[in-house]
Amino acid sequence: MNINLLVVIVVAAFAVASADWPVHCIRPQILGNWTFSLGTTADSFQSIDYSSCSASAKPSEMLRISLIDPDVAVDSSGVSGFWTLIYDQGIEITLGSKKLFWFFNYSQQGDNVTSYCDQSLDRQAWFHDVPAVGKPPSNWGCFTASMSSSASGSPSTTSHTSRMSLLRTPIGQQNYAADHQLCNHVNSAQKSWRAEPNPHFVGMSIAELQRMSGARPYQRPRLTVRPHVSKKSAAPADAAIISSLPRNWDWRNISGENFVEPMRDQLTCGSCYAFAGTSMLAERIRIITGNAITPVLSPQDIVSCSSYSQGCDGGFSYLVSKYGEDFGIALEQCFPYQSGVLTNVSCSGRCSDPTQIVRVTRYEYVGGYFGACSEAAMMQEIYTHGPVAVAIEVYPDLLNYRDGIYHHVASSDEVSANPWEATNHEVVVVGWGVDDATQENYWIVKNSWGRHFGLTGYFYVRRSTDEIAIESMAVSAEPVIQHLVDAGPDPGYA
Repeated sequence: MNINLLVVIVVAAFAVASADWPVHCIRPQILGNWTFSLGTTADSFQSIDYSSCSASAKPSEMLRISLIDPDVAVDSSGVSGFWTLIYDQGIEITLGSKKLFWFFNYSQQGDNVTSYCDQSLDRQAWFHDVPAVGKPPSNWGCFTASMSSSASGSPSTTSHTSRMSLLRTPIGQQNYAADHQLCNHVNSAQKSWRAEPNPHFVGMSIAELQRMSGARPYQRPRLTVRPHVSKKSAAPADAAIISSLPRNWDWRNISGENFVEPMRDQLTCGSCYAFAGTSMLAERIRIITGNAITPVLSPQDIVSCSSYSQGCDGGFSYLVSKYGEDFGIALEQCFPYQSGVLTNVSCSGRCSDPTQIVRVTRYEYVGGYFGACSEAAMMQEIYTHGPVAVAIEVYPDLLNYRDGIYHHVASSDEVSANPWEATNHEVVVVGWGVDDATQENYWIVKNSWGRHFGLTGYFYVRRSTDEIAIESMAVSAEPVIQHLVDAGPDPGYA
């Protein structure tokens, strides 16, 4: 999630985004014809007049776009472009000279939420010109969007129960205990990986763990334990791609050279998305420059300054990259990470030195759009361009990962003594491999929980089966580095 400007003042208009939107909208609900009422344009994001977005627009200020499955956008003049969902939260369209982005509208009464998938959320919809590579966008404006006719006939509204934040519940204040019962269950049920209580997590509150382990820190009903089900066999084209790539690939050791930045710790802030997005970009800079430039990018810039994210309450690495294109991302030495120790870190600490700012281009979901990801597409992207940021579903057993090739081990409610709920989390995949003894395929995953987790911060995840949704939502992006200088030694993350 992301947005802010290349300068240091930026967040005023978006301080309202204090929590992840409790919205749930899926593809069939948003296919069809949309009408946009565009506000007047301004030179910068901060100068947008939001009152003009909700005012009645003149015909010249109207834009009509059809969203066609799976990723085609067509305007009333027949000009075609691209669109993608941002998980279940919003949409981005690139069409002609414009980019448009919005979050879906919703209403909430107590625990009852209604998502309006045919409307944009007020003051959370922006457009600007498609920027030149490495340059800031121009002609910023806001808009309101509504669907005029549906192509699928699906209901445009969704009613559901709010995912109440654990941060404010009595359960959230309870302390996490060493879960020997769960570890014994995991180790007796299978031999692929080993569980062991992690003393670093013991004594932390459930709310702190919930925040640390998820892009969306909301309590959900306990999930029914799902049996392990493999994905369908890869299409012939995918199988050909996989067979053409190395059996093992690890960006930590390519001909003896390491292109992966040092392990970091997000602490108790729900900033995994910011760490995943910035880590992926930093490692691609190392690859592009042959380790001549080894920067560490600032997650704090995203957490404090981006209006496309919700700070310590979550975000998405796709929008981290969008923020990088629109505003650039500061280097760590320019804006050090403090969230997880301090709260409400001001965006005023952000610097504007262009040699300390990394811009982004060509950001996308692997496969081209949300929903098109696959094992083969991920492997090809990793091999060709570098690590990718991915979303996973964290279960309580992952907190106890020690080594081996992880897969979720079904643990019914009575097995675990901790009232900890699974949530979404973002991490970085730096490579893949095949276990020589078992012939099991796996991903090599870099976490952001510090070196005390798993294999000095890393863990292996079963590959080829979409385990914990790891093959469902990968993100890639291309950093722009023409003005970047070497940042010097890394800041010593643990």
